Amino acid sequence: MASGKGKIYTFVVYHQAFHKAFETDLPYVTAIIELKEGPHLLSNIVGCDPEEIECDMPVEVIWEDINEEFTVPKFKIVAEPKEHS
Repeated sequence: MASGKGKIYTFVVYHQAFHKAFETDLPYVTAIIELKEGPHLLSNIVGCDPEEIECDMPVEVIWEDINEEFTVPKFKIVAEPKEHS
């Protein structure tokens, strides 16, 4: 089972909706997430300013209910733990 944690491998910010269903989400971020366990997953980054996103930022999964039968994984940026000196 995957932990749901990883980092942004690469991403793109969309400023034009390629389907009417996404018009209210503009701008939105689609990213390839490198999970800690190794696999890569195509998803969205949510809950942050798209202009602040960078590759290698740590992320964790959140679940968005589309309806009663369908839930999709999306990711949010998480603060990196501070190193103690």
